[in-house]
Amino acid sequence: TGAHQGMLEGAFWSLFVEVKFYAIAGFFYFLFGARATVFVLCAAFAGTVILPRLHDAAGAGQVLALLNLVDARFFGWFGSGALLFYFFRTRDFRCLLLGGTVGVAAAYFQPEFMAGAKWIPLLVVVIFCAAVAFTSVQRVLGNRPLLVLGFVSYPLYLLHENMMVSLIVKLHRLVPAIPSIALPVIPILLIVAVAWLVATYGEPRLRSWLRRSLEPVVARVPDITRIRTLAGVIVLEIPRYVRWLFPVNGNYLAACNRHEQLEPAPSKEGYRCLWQWTSDLHAPKHLPYLGAKLAQRAFADHPVRRRSEPALTQVAVEVSFVVGHRGVGRIPHLLATLDSIAGQEGVAVECLVIDQDTESHLIGLLPQWVRHVHAPQPSPEMPYCRSWAFNVGAGNARGRLLVLHDNDMLVPFDFAASLLRRINDGFELVNLKRFIFFLEEAHTRKLFANSADLLASPPASVMQNAQGGGSIAITREAFDRIGGMDESFIGWGGEDNEFWERAQTLRVWPYANLPIWHLWHAAQPGKYQLDNETLKRYQALSAIPVAERIAALRAMERGLMSGPSGWSQ
Repeated sequence: TGAHQGMLEGAFWSLFVEVKFYAIAGFFYFLFGARATVFVLCAAFAGTVILPRLHDAAGAGQVLALLNLVDARFFGWFGSGALLFYFFRTRDFRCLLLGGTVGVAAAYFQPEFMAGAKWIPLLVVVIFCAAVAFTSVQRVLGNRPLLVLGFVSYPLYLLHENMMVSLIVKLHRLVPAIPSIALPVIPILLIVAVAWLVATYGEPRLRSWLRRSLEPVVARVPDITRIRTLAGVIVLEIPRYVRWLFPVNGNYLAACNRHEQLEPAPSKEGYRCLWQWTSDLHAPKHLPYLGAKLAQRAFADHPVRRRSEPALTQVAVEVSFVVGHRGVGRIPHLLATLDSIAGQEGVAVECLVIDQDTESHLIGLLPQWVRHVHAPQPSPEMPYCRSWAFNVGAGNARGRLLVLHDNDMLVPFDFAASLLRRINDGFELVNLKRFIFFLEEAHTRKLFANSADLLASPPASVMQNAQGGGSIAITREAFDRIGGMDESFIGWGGEDNEFWERAQTLRVWPYANLPIWHLWHAAQPGKYQLDNETLKRYQALSAIPVAERIAALRAMERGLMSGPSGWSQ
């Protein structure tokens, strides 16, 4: 407007600084999290201290101008307060030490305080540190009058300056006899009372009105959490994936989440995951293109070749795939899985489908090369028993290498040959599943209808570290030596983890380098519920030494056609 702006009242000038702080802190907090925000605040403040001393450094003047524009010289106070709050919450002494150090620096380098007055902000820092560190100080500061002043402090801070000055002047004119030292008492009490009314009645009503007024606006704002997550993926994850995926010789097998670690195989063929349970790659869930590119790289090296029957049928079987099945819902999944097993090259394979159903629904549907073993459950009420299916299959298999395989997993053409190569190296159990690409429902249905291939859509998720689940290879002799699968697991979940624990007594090749494609299906009812009885069974067995479990299982009959050993009506 061109109108002259006089000096801004101190309280409202500080609000101007706070607005800049809130904008910057909010931006970094919602995009990168609390720790990054505290780091940025402290670094910005440090820049205002260091850069003026670097007159000749390239770009120092421009950066300092930007920091001065946002009043970053005050950010040390905010950073110190945040660090002291972290100490109060976590009792991490490092936060107290760093918060106190930043606070002292903020006080010392504050230009508004003259050299002789530096002790005032330094004393404030000491009091703040003592207040969060010592319960005795907290008890002193927790008395009722100070709590009331703390409650009304913000409206009091905004109201006090001009009101205090004007009330003192007016009161002195009205009652000149009041001693000068007593003049501020009545205005102070009056302003504290007004501040209390504002804090008790005004602020809650204003907050409620603002919340109601802004709700329609907030509802139209994009999900901040998703924006923050996506920004984190773009800034922190994309550079890693570019290194893995886009060079022709990029090591895509090394892709993992930022907090995870991999151990390369001695031969540099594959990796072992150095954490216990399965995990999904984070970045492809938010940028599906990354999952699609990873699947393309994996497929280029290890394609799935679906055939109606294996190429080698006139030689002795070396590898036996054992696949359990029940019902009609996964028949398309089973048939697609069998086609991928038939596509194995360089090794003679067979496949046994253990049909665990009262009445078989597979008659006339399975390819002729597949061995159909009908093992009806002893009671229609018995849930599916994966362990029993694998034990029945192992007892009927002809190959020296067993592949315990689920009926919804498509394997690349070199899967069996790669497994057998490790067995021939002297290993007894082999896990080569580096990535499992989970397909979406629509993609899976198109695959069944032969209207799409495996790379037609990005995967819904990419799983790592599937140890005993999905597909695992073990020699027949080693399978018998550790007691086979535990048939006490009636229902879904836990049996693969328990088997994997016992299998660690063998010579294990844990370095994975192959992909598998998982076909979509509805989740098994109750599989991941906390009250799942099979998961409770696994937790109970895990407390028993592995050697005792193996001895107990070896002493029991297993794989009987009459039913699993763990079932009783």
